[in-house]
Amino acid sequence: MYQRAVESIRKTSLDVEILTYVDLDDPRRLDYPEGYVTGPPKRSGEAIRHMMSLAKGDMFYFGSDDLTWETTGWDVIFKDRMPSHGLAVLYGHAGDSCNPCFTRKWIETVGLFPEYF
Repeated sequence: MYQRAVESIRKTSLDVEILTYVDLDDPRRLDYPEGYVTGPPKRSGEAIRHMMSLAKGDMFYFGSDDLTWETTGWDVIFKDRMPSHGLAVLYGHAGDSCNPCFTRKWIETVGLFPEYF
């Protein structure tokens, strides 16, 4: 599933940095291609906070390996729809998933959800 998700991101986006966190005790860890970050098992909130510290961009979208991206240029659409003040949370059409897109400015101003999330 992960590889399918990554391929769909690469096929449909123009400028995206893909960061992946995999728990050290994940029995399928070795099935992932090189380049992922590993560490002790973390809850989603903890893992996302860790990945935020590594991310280089100013806009963030957290997906999961069971999503596929279908709209060409979805990353540009998010950038175009983000208000210039950068204090908004955007959502794409992802079925039952509620994966947010937000800015670094949002996090600096409002904060990020708790680690126990």
